[in-house]
Amino acid sequence: AVLAVAARLQAESDGGFDCERSAPGMRVPGGRAWVIEGTKVRKYRPLQLDLGGIAKGYAVDCAIEALGGFDLDYALVNAGGDMRHAGTAPATVALREPGAPACTALAWQLDNAALASSSVGGLWPEPGSAPRIDSPHLPDALAAGAGASVLAPSCLL
Repeated sequence: AVLAVAARLQAESDGGFDCERSAPGMRVPGGRAWVIEGTKVRKYRPLQLDLGGIAKGYAVDCAIEALGGFDLDYALVNAGGDMRHAGTAPATVALREPGAPACTALAWQLDNAALASSSVGGLWPEPGSAPRIDSPHLPDALAAGAGASVLAPSCLL
């Protein structure tokens, strides 16, 4: 399921979402280096697939669905950057400041929705680590400490 969504997102976003991690010089803009054929994935050149941008959200969605079978007022699943709420009582969540993770950027009432957040280097970036937010559609690399959060019905999408 996650690979199929990744392929669709890559096509629909014209590469804005891209889980491919090809070696330098191997990247072909607009051309996917892999396809799904039934239950198998075919690679056309050496690459790694990094599904961290959506796989964790999928796991959060699965956990919320599993908890739906219990008699709970509400459930909140937080997988560090990806969280989803379900139930009759909203939950107050704190969104951290990407450049200063000990600080709260804002508090939010999450009510039957998901909140997915990411930052350029993660909350505690390691020197020389690859950015987590990157796109061929951005003119320049984002500054350290930049982040983005998305409010949506589910974590996967």
